[in-house]
Amino acid sequence: MKRVLARVSMIALACLWTASAVAAAVAAVPFSVAKKDIESYWKKNYSRETILEIKPAGEGTSSVKVVNLKKVPYYSVPAQVRIRRADGSVANFSVSAIYKKPGATWVFEDVATGNVQQEKAGGQDAPSPAEAEALISKGWTEKFSQEGDTHIKILKVHPNPAFKAYGQRFWYRYRVDLEYTMGPTQCQCKGQEVDLVKENTGAPWTFKALKNTSVCQGQ
Repeated sequence: MKRVLARVSMIALACLWTASAVAAAVAAVPFSVAKKDIESYWKKNYSRETILEIKPAGEGTSSVKVVNLKKVPYYSVPAQVRIRRADGSVANFSVSAIYKKPGATWVFEDVATGNVQQEKAGGQDAPSPAEAEALISKGWTEKFSQEGDTHIKILKVHPNPAFKAYGQRFWYRYRVDLEYTMGPTQCQCKGQEVDLVKENTGAPWTFKALKNTSVCQGQ
């Protein structure tokens, strides 16, 4: 009976220690501290970008690394950083503020950047569905005009194209279902990806076809 009680006590103490350790790890670096460090890091390294928002993205996580043959505790605080670039575009970054504890206190080390989600800026709206379909139809016809007796028919331009940007250049990536006839061969292709591109907000839309993205069936 004494052994059972002793074992239960040891399990209870172990659980209590684990819970305390987890709680301590979660509270190792408060988000308020990480937020200030991320803001300072961003202003120093990306001075042309304006921070619009920094918000938490989950609980912090702890780890241990071996540095100079010594185990050093590390801690990362996840966050979402929303910024506006100099060209007016807006983006959301998934980041983690990284801290290490070589001594008695946590020391900020770096900001690790993960996924980036681009937002639209002023003047970067997609063309209307009718304009997009006309540009894509014209683009596909011109693409195949040098490849023999070809007739292209757009069956469907899927809505909600993906927005992408790089500097002043931006584009929308569409998925298209189409039918084409080349001599005696007729095919229907689904899921073909195409881009409508602008070199800047004042430039005209240009068509760009992407290779080998559709599933085609011959008739």
